[in-house]
Amino acid sequence: MMAFVRMQVPAALLRITAAAWAALLLSCGPAHVGDDGEPEDSERDPFISDGRGDKGHPSVGKILGSNRLCTGTLIGKRTVLTAAHCSFGRTFRIGGRTHNFSWIKRHPSYRRGNPAATVTFKTHKGPAAFGLVAVHDIAVGRLSLEVKGVTPSRLGGGIALGRPIVVVGFGKTHENRNDQGKKRVGQNWVDGTTGKMFLYYGSGGGMSNICPGDSGGPSFYGGGVVGVHSQSSIDCSQRGFDMIVSAYASWIRKQAGGDLSGGGGGGDGGNGSGSCTDRPPPSFTCAQQKKWGKCNKPWMVPAGNCLKTCGKC
Repeated sequence: MMAFVRMQVPAALLRITAAAWAALLLSCGPAHVGDDGEPEDSERDPFISDGRGDKGHPSVGKILGSNRLCTGTLIGKRTVLTAAHCSFGRTFRIGGRTHNFSWIKRHPSYRRGNPAATVTFKTHKGPAAFGLVAVHDIAVGRLSLEVKGVTPSRLGGGIALGRPIVVVGFGKTHENRNDQGKKRVGQNWVDGTTGKMFLYYGSGGGMSNICPGDSGGPSFYGGGVVGVHSQSSIDCSQRGFDMIVSAYASWIRKQAGGDLSGGGGGGDGGNGSGSCTDRPPPSFTCAQQKKWGKCNKPWMVPAGNCLKTCGKC
């Protein structure tokens, strides 16, 4: 999942305090990740680089089938959220037990990355276009029996530029290593959105990214699942792409048939459009907090406050 890959990371991202990341990690509750590391045509199944071993996040398990590995997150007693290109799965390994899938349904608009097409993201530096990016890469699976002894994760709300995320996975620590299978956790920032997807840059210097082995795994914010790992760059230290869970909330609820933790999480309104907001902090103004050097304090940018003033969008 995470290897120590040296790469330049913007200084603004590195100033986040250890306390802020600790609070975010604790807020996520239990979770986990996985994928097999074999590319599917033009796609790359991601793993986490520059992370650390994770004993938490029990709601996320391994999806296995056809000698391949992916990750899925338990979001109901029998319902698993994952990536569309992980629909090869036959079994789900979670809580020390193996459960069979009755079915896995891909989103009907899922398409693999097309070398002739690009996807444009809104970033805090302006538009950024990338090719070979899969779209609508999200799926829901139904297990044959209920999972006992594991609390499902709830669906999270919308995504905004500059928001911190926790990424989890069972993938490799480097694209040239075969060390997938161990659960690892790390953190990064939302650097760009399309309304349906978000991306995050870099690895190293405290930032983590996904690589072969993490596909279908979760990104967490505020205790909920806000992203589903889709794919990474060929060099796993460059960038990762997630589907925005809230953008697909209605479709997920329909497939789950009422079997969702917390009733289904955020609505479709929070689609991660990337709008730049300056929600005020609990005390004083955004300008004052920036002047005092407080942008990366837990109550500021990590909480989604003063993003515009602090230059996060």
